[in-house]
Amino acid sequence: MSSGGRGHSPGGTSRGRTARGVIEQEPEYGNVRILVAESGAGALPELLAPLDAPVDVVSDPAELLGRIRARRPDLVLVDLDAGVDAVALLRALRRDPAIDNIPVILIGTRELERGAVAALAAGADDFLTQPVSLEVLQERMRYALAVAELIRRVSSVRAEVRAARDAEQGARDEAGTLRAAAQRATELERMKRDFLGLAAHELRAHLALARARLALVGGGAAGDGETGAAVDVAAAVARLESALARMARLVDSMAATAEMEAATPDMGVDVVDLHDLVRCAIDDAATSAPGTAVNLAPVDRPFFVAVAAQQVRDVVASIVENAMICADEGGAVRVSLGMNPSDHAATVAVTGRAAHGHAAERPAVRSEFSRSLSAGESSPPAIAELLGKAVARFHGGELVLSGDGDAETTLTLRIPLAGPRPRTTVLGGEVDLAY
Repeated sequence: MSSGGRGHSPGGTSRGRTARGVIEQEPEYGNVRILVAESGAGALPELLAPLDAPVDVVSDPAELLGRIRARRPDLVLVDLDAGVDAVALLRALRRDPAIDNIPVILIGTRELERGAVAALAAGADDFLTQPVSLEVLQERMRYALAVAELIRRVSSVRAEVRAARDAEQGARDEAGTLRAAAQRATELERMKRDFLGLAAHELRAHLALARARLALVGGGAAGDGETGAAVDVAAAVARLESALARMARLVDSMAATAEMEAATPDMGVDVVDLHDLVRCAIDDAATSAPGTAVNLAPVDRPFFVAVAAQQVRDVVASIVENAMICADEGGAVRVSLGMNPSDHAATVAVTGRAAHGHAAERPAVRSEFSRSLSAGESSPPAIAELLGKAVARFHGGELVLSGDGDAETTLTLRIPLAGPRPRTTVLGGEVDLAY
């Protein structure tokens, strides 16, 4: 009979799979390994001899626990007259998961009943008073082995139920992960298509403009084919260089947008005055539409922000540049800085009017202004807007478009101010300091 304590199933014929059926099994004792602790008189081994069961005898109480751990018997019989501390033995057995299910039957005189009761409370399975007959001992052994088998089956079923529940939960978790990954893949594919279509559209517009400038330069010696007027080659080259510079900035914006949307931007953050940064951005955008004025509203204080300065400068320059290109002939773009005390943030607002009567005559790029006004929400945002939103998110801010198709339109970049929110003490409590 294999080892495993109560995890062992004695041989025999079962009447069923119910608890009563298990207990009514008739074990084949030739396969039941029994460990006997006695004083050495040999009474118990002699009593068990008719069962033809393998019996291991331990005479030294100090060796008993070690022998149980080493042999892993199916049943332990303890003669209390052998001087075994049954309570200590049972406590050690029931604390060890490897042997805690081995049934233990105590045998002793009535004088030892008090100690036997304490041992039963500690986990012994039964107590028999001497003298004991083979028939009674055999019956109590059968019952103890059957209970051990029943416990093993219950434990096995519980383990199978736990494993099934864990497997079901694991399958649900994996299915949820796969669904989320599929949704993310679909979203990324859609974003890629939109981004590539948008990039192709904007680059195509700038390439067409560059080709037109090159055609003017090539025909400079002969003059304008329709009017016969001489072409200002220097001016055409300057406009060509402006168009090529805008294409270069567009490609840089595409790379920056991809990097920031991947949440791995390699950018240094510095504390700068936002007013100085905006003024530099306006200078960067000034060559795009020389006929359009940009009016920067004066400020009476610095606006310090902790930002990736070059990226914010590029975003503001792109917004201003788009507003200049889309403005009416001779129009102006207004730029103003503000502060929102409620969320401790600075704002940059760029206001302009979309092109109307001169739209066909001017090489306007469909930026966030013209796209939002003429194409509606169904069109994807321009690359400049994508970059602006990515930069705003990176700094904990936002990019907001306001206005309608027939009025001035404002694009506002909001960025948190550097440093802690200023506070003061009023009537014993702290409040935000007004700006």
